[in-house]
Amino acid sequence: EYDALMLKYCGVSADNHLVDGVPAKLVSDHYVAWGQIFQDYIRDFDFWAFTNWDVVYGRLDHYVPDSLLETCDVWSDDVNAINGIFTLMRNDEKTNNLFRHVPSWEQCFTMHKPMQFDEVRMTYAIRKLAAEGQVRFKYPPYWGHHSYDRLIQHQPKPNLYFESDGALIERFEDNRACFPNTKGHYGREIMMF
Repeated sequence: EYDALMLKYCGVSADNHLVDGVPAKLVSDHYVAWGQIFQDYIRDFDFWAFTNWDVVYGRLDHYVPDSLLETCDVWSDDVNAINGIFTLMRNDEKTNNLFRHVPSWEQCFTMHKPMQFDEVRMTYAIRKLAAEGQVRFKYPPYWGHHSYDRLIQHQPKPNLYFESDGALIERFEDNRACFPNTKGHYGREIMMF
């Protein structure tokens, strides 16, 4: 069904789009086209987002308040880059079609290999459109608001906890030998993990 929706709403003709009965590329390559692909499902919403399925969220409203959303068409939680893990897109015709500004987007959508379309190719297109004043692109100024399980502080398992107010805290271990009267950790609030 996903492939049929992609083809219908993006107008892409893909021969042999399935390989052994499954999509021949990463579904995330199409994230940026979800405004077109799922337009029937999102028509009543001001924004839509693409994100991964294995994400835990903290207090999104602290990072992306309505006052910020009023000033942008695209918001990413990464610094000056589209993040395939979490990006918000205004639900309007212009923004839902921004993926069409990526050179050779039709070919990218039909190739039988991952294209890093959602993050790399779309980032270049959005940066260019923002520099030309065609799209309002917002992002954190210094570092992303997320963290990953591949980082050393999360090995062998994630080192996180929720505060009673819903804040998601990424905990870092401290050297208790140097500071024996401390709790042995410090942390920072993150938007998502």
